[in-house]
Amino acid sequence: MLKERIKFTSKKGITLIALVITIIIMLILVTVSVSIAINGGLFNTTKKAAKQTDLGQVIEIIYEDIVAKQIRKDGEEITKEELQNILNKYCENVDLSNTDEENMGNVKLKLKDEYGGYSDILLSDIYKQH
Repeated sequence: MLKERIKFTSKKGITLIALVITIIIMLILVTVSVSIAINGGLFNTTKKAAKQTDLGQVIEIIYEDIVAKQIRKDGEEITKEELQNILNKYCENVDLSNTDEENMGNVKLKLKDEYGGYSDILLSDIYKQH
């Protein structure tokens, strides 16, 4: 009987106490991780990066339209009116008629809501005249 008792106590396995301790440690780690993610600005940084990606995509689409227009004109520069027409597809109230060539890059644009509604985009970020 003594041999059976020794055999019984020498079995290897996880105990209930070890399992509870493991679960408590995991809960502490999850709490710390979530706290760091929220307070560390992880979600705000992610949202900001998503906005920048969206804006970059729209700027790329506008630029593609400008380049396509230049290709149709055999590489010649597009006129202010043609540029304004392209920009008005994506931006609100673009008026380049009173803007001289020198200050064209400083024109601030606001995208239409369907393109994100971003504002204060400089024309120089989209199009650089030679």
